Order: sequence, then structure tokens, then C-alpha cells
Amino acid sequence: MNTGKVSERLKKKDKRTILLICVTAFMALLALISIFFVIRSYMPVREFELSGVTQYEKPVVVSASGIRPGDKIYSLDLEAAKKNILSQLPYIQSVEIERNLFGKIVFRVEERRAVWYMQLSGDYYALDSALTVIEETPKNDKFIGGGATYLVLPNLQTLMCGEVPKFGSGEVEVVRTLELINAVQSDPLKSRITSLDVESRFNVYLTIDGIYDVYIGDMSNVTEKLLVVRKLLESGDLDEFKGASIDVSDPESMVVKPKYE
Repeated sequence: MNTGKVSERLKKKDKRTILLICVTAFMALLALISIFFVIRSYMPVREFELSGVTQYEKPVVVSASGIRPGDKIYSLDLEAAKKNILSQLPYIQSVEIERNLFGKIVFRVEERRAVWYMQLSGDYYALDSALTVIEETPKNDKFIGGGATYLVLPNLQTLMCGEVPKFGSGEVEVVRTLELINAVQSDPLKSRITSLDVESRFNVYLTIDGIYDVYIGDMSNVTEKLLVVRKLLESGDLDEFKGASIDVSDPESMVVKPKYE
């Protein structure tokens, strides 16, 4: 027998065997992928998770999303669910929705907070740091002591959720008012300011800790005026009194009248 021919036949047989194994493995892989997608298409929502600091409880977020237990998890319209949450839960600034192969939906939320609040026609409105209205409510209980500052704007016209208040009698008044609000908002005293009255840009008032009534005067040198007030409060000179009226309209000659009762 010719050993060369035998060897050649064995090599050809080995190649066919390897090819057959590769084809079989490939077909098995395709079958597994097909089974996976079939199973995935019927995978129901089994569990929800809420991640992030928020005032809303998990059932509230789930309900707002429109996603229900038993829904086919890979047939969900996640963008629509996001829009539902953002439109129904005003304090949520952004939300990401994730899903996995085990039927779990994860909501990752970032919440805006009420930095200011206003009143119009008997109702109260919460505003975020960009002055966007995020909530309308008949009571102000949640704002008092919650770190939000009561704000009075000049010539207030409208307050609507999702929008910035319309106010002012002209562009100059609006621009100067916004500049003052930004200065106050970025000042270390902001967390202690309980009210800011900018009804007149020539006579600005604010209240600190609910007991210190501060007259700012016009809108000039606001940062300097707040610094003078902050140094006074930090000195402890007013600690023994019930409060004080503080006039810093001229920061170089501050006038302080303590309250005894």
C-alpha cells in the first residue's frame, strides 16, 4: 500500500471532520442565539429598583413611568417612560432607566430642589436655582425650614410650572433683578436668608434666620453689602438680642438697631 496516498486521504478526512465540527458548532450557536432572543422577548418585568436621593417613594416613580410588573421587559419604550416620569414628578431633574436579563428595572434619578418659593393669588410656587417653577401648592409648610427662600419679584405677571416667572416692567429691571438674585444665591449667607424682597430695585429687603431684617437699598454692591452683614453676624455682637434691623444701604456706615423683644 502506498503510505503517501493513505496519509493524504487521512488529511482530507481530518479536514472534513474539522469542517463538520465547525459547521455544527456554528449552527448550535445560531440555535442558542435564537432561543435567547425568543426567551428575551417574553421576559417579564419582575422587580423594580430606585437609585438616587429623592423625595418620591419607589411606587410613585414606578407608577409615573407607566411600566407594570409582567410587561415584556424588552418591548418597553424606555424613552416614553422617562418622559412620563419627568412630566408627572416635577422635582426629578433627570432619570435613566436600565433593564437586565433577570427582569429588573432600575430607575436612576437626580432631583432638583426648591431654592426659592413665591406666592400668587393665594397659591405657592417652588422654584429651582434657575428660577424655573417646579411645583404649585396651596400651602407653604414644606418650604418653611426646608432651605427655600421666600422671593418677591417686581411687577410679577405669571407663574407657571416648567417656566421662569414673567416679571418686571422692562428689560433693565429684569436684568438687574436677575443679577441680584444670582449674587444672593451664590453668597454663603443664602442658606440663612428666609426672604428676599425685590419688589423695588431701589429698595431691596431681606430677612436672615427669620429675625434679622436687612435693608439693602438699591442693587449696587450687593456682594459687598452681604459681606458686611455676614461679618456682623459672625462677630456674635447680636447673639444676646432677639434680632435686629440692619441697614447696609451704605456698607461703609452700617446702622444696626437690636431687637430686645
